[in-house]
Amino acid sequence: MRTGFRHSSRIGSYLLLLAAAVAALISQGRHYMLRGHFAPFGLHADVRSEDAELAPGWRPRLYWVEVTNLGLWPRSFIACRYETDTLSPGMELAWALQRWDEKGRVWEVRELPEQRDWCDPRPFPTSRGPARVSTERLWPGETARAMLWEVVRARGDFELGASARFVVFRSLSEPERWDTAVTSPAFRVEGEPSLAQ
Repeated sequence: MRTGFRHSSRIGSYLLLLAAAVAALISQGRHYMLRGHFAPFGLHADVRSEDAELAPGWRPRLYWVEVTNLGLWPRSFIACRYETDTLSPGMELAWALQRWDEKGRVWEVRELPEQRDWCDPRPFPTSRGPARVSTERLWPGETARAMLWEVVRARGDFELGASARFVVFRSLSEPERWDTAVTSPAFRVEGEPSLAQ
């Protein structure tokens, strides 16, 4: 009887491993079809971009980052939940923007969420309603857009062709903030600087 229990337990373990492997392969295949590349196991960030006309005569390049869970377990992220100006639900993950410094050979932080005021609960007119901090789970195979978009070139300290990257935080507590962060691949900054220039 004990032998039969061990045998069925071993078969159950093998089936569980097989199911996990199939799920991982499906996630990788889907990611390849959508993004054109395979990604490492676990959490992975992709930079997306598009040109858009934000004002007459100004067609900047918009950038945003998406995070995909290519692991086997759900992973949690700190998030800001709010209501958009069109009364639909909105969400933003805590993110930072970095620029590569050629002289110092280091990534410099250009935008960093502060734990104190990152998800300001007060509404912003014509932008969003009241906000609240929440913890969101990213399930295996699931992708979340970390932000609406960013006109990186309009910041003033990102010249054309500069290298930049996004960092998405799972927590805003130090030092966990950097220890658990997901970093995007570097990208070259393109687009028009701003409407005024």
